[in-house]
Amino acid sequence: MRSMSIPPFLQETSLGRHQQDPVPLDEEERHWLLSVINKGESGVRTLQRAHMLLLASEGQNERQIAEALHACAPTVGNRRRQYAEGGRQAALHERLRPGSARKLAATGDATLLAWACSAPPEGRVDWPMQLLAATRIARHLVASISDATVRRTLKTMSATRGSNNRGAWAR
Repeated sequence: MRSMSIPPFLQETSLGRHQQDPVPLDEEERHWLLSVINKGESGVRTLQRAHMLLLASEGQNERQIAEALHACAPTVGNRRRQYAEGGRQAALHERLRPGSARKLAATGDATLLAWACSAPPEGRVDWPMQLLAATRIARHLVASISDATVRRTLKTMSATRGSNNRGAWAR
């Protein structure tokens, strides 16, 4: 693990700007980055980030790298910083974004599908999404759920909402 002190290539100058010294890549890291690029198995972002690190190690400044790779100079600066803080893996790959937990688990999906495919309420041709969502909340099956979540869930499961043709979209 790298030390927490600011590496020389990121230290501020007297003008308040970051020095743009070369990123210190050892021979093994350069070889690994070149293999990532040459294999062509990685995504575009990973390849571009590998190119940024290689160009930065050759002494090019952020503006030159940004122009060469059609990126923004702050993006190149972010890669330099991420390399300094966490090494090549941190510079090449994004951290996981947690997002929010699913509102419906697999059993919730199944019960929602069964409910949506059942006979609609009295006076309705089919189940409105808002009514399906409100009913789930009223029965304390979920704390909150939007009609958009209900719609997306049913769409992925190819459900009809109360029609005579069960289990497939009406044609």
